Amino acid sequence: MFAPADPISIVDKVSGSQASISLKHGFNCFRFRAVVDGRVVDVIDSAADFPDTGARPSGNGTPILFPFPNRIAGGRFQWDGKDYQIPLAGNAPNAIHGFAHTVPWRVIARTEDTVTAEFQLSRDNPAMVKSWPADCRIQLRYGVLGATLRMDITISNPDDRPLPWG
Repeated sequence: MFAPADPISIVDKVSGSQASISLKHGFNCFRFRAVVDGRVVDVIDSAADFPDTGARPSGNGTPILFPFPNRIAGGRFQWDGKDYQIPLAGNAPNAIHGFAHTVPWRVIARTEDTVTAEFQLSRDNPAMVKSWPADCRIQLRYGVLGATLRMDITISNPDDRPLPWG
């Protein structure tokens, strides 16, 4: 594993299509410029300063909302007979969008037109381990081929307890 510069760019050399991914802001692909019939098409919406500020990571680019999307009322839930409390941000009434979209991810493989990174709760956001029923891992690979951006996702449970995720 290595720590490349941020953001990371991947490019399809034949078409010229290019994606930009912020490793430090939840491995968020915040820009994809597809070349279609000789025209550059900006496909993904994000604020111009997102790669620098990481502001509103759930509202820019392609946020990775793991291990849960949406909201958990009051940050409280029960799983397998046990109560859990997710810390709330500021005066927010709910826990929102998981633990992976606001923290840096680790790159585990890279080529000119692909990049793969990983987030594991116990390693990359250990403050939240007690807030979730089991450790969890997500591996994500972005690839550019022609005017196509592909995302391959693998979810795994490195724990011996059942893992809820969405």
